[in-house]
Amino acid sequence: MKIILAASGGGHLEQIKQLDSLKDEHTVKYLVVKSKVNRSFDGALFLPEFRNSYHVRRLFDFFRVCVSSFFMILKEKPDVVICTGAAATYPFCWLQKKLRHKKVIFIESFARKTDGSKTGKMVYKFADSFVVQRKELLSVYPNAIYGGMIY
Repeated sequence: MKIILAASGGGHLEQIKQLDSLKDEHTVKYLVVKSKVNRSFDGALFLPEFRNSYHVRRLFDFFRVCVSSFFMILKEKPDVVICTGAAATYPFCWLQKKLRHKKVIFIESFARKTDGSKTGKMVYKFADSFVVQRKELLSVYPNAIYGGMIY
């Protein structure tokens, strides 16, 4: 099975790296947002940088991420996308579900204690499995699975 582990970077990337043992039984690739820190991540697929501002450039960034995600989905053809992260990973997850009709698993960040992330709330609507790391989030995501802390 081909699995893409998608994360925006920073703590999200550190969390998704905890699933590295999947490489023992599956073909696994990482998908990360290109940044100064992540550039040295060998073998990863890179999404364009996505600025978290309310400037008009954010729309341009979002468009670039969508186009890159589209071509990566078609090229890589993952069976499953496991994602934790911010807005830049959303188009990849959405395209995986809508274009390929394949599995999307989202893991809400352990940093979320009582409220869900914006990305989590959007992906929750179509994810095949949605995992929370804190029991308190089951009230925000009633159909989620409590998985405990992975980080």
